[in-house]
Amino acid sequence: LSLQAAVAQAPVESGQKLTLDVSITGDLVIDDAWLSQQGIANGATLQVQATGNITLRNINMTLASLSLNAGGEVRGSLSANSAIGSLSITAVSDIALVNLSSAALTVAGLSSGSDTQTGNISLRTSGAMTVIGTVKAQNVTLESAASMSTGIDGLVSAMKLALYTAAGDVGSAAAAFNLDLQDSASGVSGLINGAAYLHEISGDLSLNRLVVTGTASLSTLAGAIVGNASGGFADLKAGTLNVSTLGGGLGRAANEGLVADALVLSTASLSASVAGSVLINTQGTLNVSELSVTGTNSVVDVQSRGDLTLSGGVSSAGGAINLFMRGEFNQDQGSAIDTAGGNLNIQSVRGSVSQAAGATVSTSGS
Repeated sequence: LSLQAAVAQAPVESGQKLTLDVSITGDLVIDDAWLSQQGIANGATLQVQATGNITLRNINMTLASLSLNAGGEVRGSLSANSAIGSLSITAVSDIALVNLSSAALTVAGLSSGSDTQTGNISLRTSGAMTVIGTVKAQNVTLESAASMSTGIDGLVSAMKLALYTAAGDVGSAAAAFNLDLQDSASGVSGLINGAAYLHEISGDLSLNRLVVTGTASLSTLAGAIVGNASGGFADLKAGTLNVSTLGGGLGRAANEGLVADALVLSTASLSASVAGSVLINTQGTLNVSELSVTGTNSVVDVQSRGDLTLSGGVSSAGGAINLFMRGEFNQDQGSAIDTAGGNLNIQSVRGSVSQAAGATVSTSGS
């Protein structure tokens, strides 16, 4: 039974309101007692504006829609017995909300901060979360016990973003989780116990110690995929990694005075089709099932701390392909290396270099 259907069937007592829109000067605490005083019906739509802070105190009610606008901060909790169909919050200061209900939560929009004040958003829910509007703040933390997704117009915009799921994917193969990161020096962190399908709509997709227990599928519309982890940590740790970029590569190439900065990965398998140069360091053994670089003269530079296996094609559009490993190098049957006229360099520190029958290498550009 959907929340909308439950709301439609919920009885409304005489005098109770199905819609309540109130404005308050100062701070406001919303709890079951306050809702009862307002005469609001179970399953109603609630809109509240307050010039100060708004605190939600363990609300037990089912609401079709909850919309809050605060001149200060919004904090509090929704009980396990509550169910909010659609949530929208605007706050000049921080937003920190814990939803203990396992009912699916639709986020119509969250906005924290102003031109003069830094905003922070922290939303934790015990059910699935779907973002259909914009979630925007300097720092955003989203946590779900189940899955997270964005609708057609759903977007998370932040300088620093942390994503956590206890047992669920972020995004899907059919609809990636849409991001608009405002600062490539910060990026996406967190722990996703499932698969992650992340799509950056404008610039670079920056990673900072992000852990994905399943497959990570990353894509950008116009930028590169870069990393900002330090202290020997991987920018991304994932079971397998699939990458697609239309306007950039992997890692930061050295150009226009910028120092090259490789993307540090801990993953068993990589498949990538990118438009720019590839600079990656892997923290263990890596299997490359596909690595296609379409940018003219863009370089491929892969360094593996363990073995490196090519089970598929590795190609550039005239740029050099450099493959370095501390372990063994194996080019499997049917795999192909093609530099389209660029140089090819394969080096192993202490392992053998092997090419199976049926594997090919071309540097001719034909």
